Amino acid sequence: MSSARMYLTAPSTYMSASDPKIFGDQETVIKDTSTGRAYTPKDWPKLLNDAA
Repeated sequence: MSSARMYLTAPSTYMSASDPKIFGDQETVIKDTSTGRAYTPKDWPKLLNDAA
């Protein structure tokens, strides 16, 4: 949750993240161990929504 909040409030933290158009779901950017959810580059909208 803290990582998701950081992404939501400080976009510069994910500016260097993998481009979703290139990497899609080939790598995990964040894994939330409390929910078991893993977010890949293409999941960035869901990550920000879940953080809200």
